[in-house]
Amino acid sequence: MEDVFSKESFLLYSRGITDILKAGKRLLWFNLIGFNGYCWQSFGPINGYRSFERDDIFFYAYETAPYLEDETDIINHIEHHPVPYMMLLSGSEYPLAFHKNDQFVLNQAEFDGKLFDLMKPRKHFEMESAGGVYRYGLKRWNEFPHFAQLYYDENTQTLLLTSMTDKGFLKLAEELNSEGLNIPEYPDLRLNPAMMTTANEILKKNIVLNEYEELFTKESPPAEQKQLDKINNLIELMLPDINAGKRPDLQALAKKTGVDIRTIQEIAARLTDTKGQSMQT
Repeated sequence: MEDVFSKESFLLYSRGITDILKAGKRLLWFNLIGFNGYCWQSFGPINGYRSFERDDIFFYAYETAPYLEDETDIINHIEHHPVPYMMLLSGSEYPLAFHKNDQFVLNQAEFDGKLFDLMKPRKHFEMESAGGVYRYGLKRWNEFPHFAQLYYDENTQTLLLTSMTDKGFLKLAEELNSEGLNIPEYPDLRLNPAMMTTANEILKKNIVLNEYEELFTKESPPAEQKQLDKINNLIELMLPDINAGKRPDLQALAKKTGVDIRTIQEIAARLTDTKGQSMQT
């Protein structure tokens, strides 16, 4: 095993981990371990996460204890207050979500926007404004699955970069750096959707990462919202099979969600890495 914080490698004896690995790969483990006189050995509950990564644990730590200031504080908090982290077991089976080769992961970074020229023509962006905030969508990267966008707050002179894939964030940073800005290629926040869902459930709160987004959100009519809710439910039911490499039962999904079969086929084709092969019912 390797400690993701200290990078220390160690040998661990654990029958429980061996049994869990038979059911599939895990990205991260949270184990209680002790030295038995001969080797390190796990004891108590064993948590193996399918879609949590190191950055997800950082995010959860800060949401659990906002007073934490740095990585050392986080390590100490995990060491002395393990119970909140053991509760992450409730989200341990959420799978990673992909569109083809792109992992769905929320990238977000905030910068001082004093060097951002609001009046500069940007032919590679589509711009809209609301309440003193300007949203720039990077053309070709502003749609599913990347959603690469830049928000500029005129009042605070703040830049906020967001995307739903690593590649989308990188393209956004490259475009802005071509203007002379110094945007790092790695975001401040990199979060798997499974951690956002799990943290909200455990901490009993609605975590808002991008306060500007609601300025550009138009309320859907009741009938349209009902259809969106159906589709969201459909995707939630479909993703576990897709990420496990299984073919979803589209007819059963149509019956369960009330979404028409043609729409389900289109959504399945977009979510599944079929490498050009169409899905058939």
